[in-house]
Amino acid sequence: MAPLQAGVLVEHSVWGRGKILAVDHINADTYFPSQASAEAGPFRRVRLTSLTKSGVTSDPELDHIDGKPRATAKRTKKKTT
Repeated sequence: MAPLQAGVLVEHSVWGRGKILAVDHINADTYFPSQASAEAGPFRRVRLTSLTKSGVTSDPELDHIDGKPRATAKRTKKKTT
């Protein structure tokens, strides 16, 4: 079986179908449309071992998704005088 890599559609046991955006050693940054309305949003970092390659190669909800997940803004403390 080919290794999971960016651009591959995958299945997760809880979040359903998703698309890998980037792979970093044992983790994958993945977009899950089912989580779009969740507080944490649709972008998740998950272990590759929790994903399986999807049986489909195209999905209308995922075909337009490309690139890396949006970075979260870092919070900085304001200086008080």
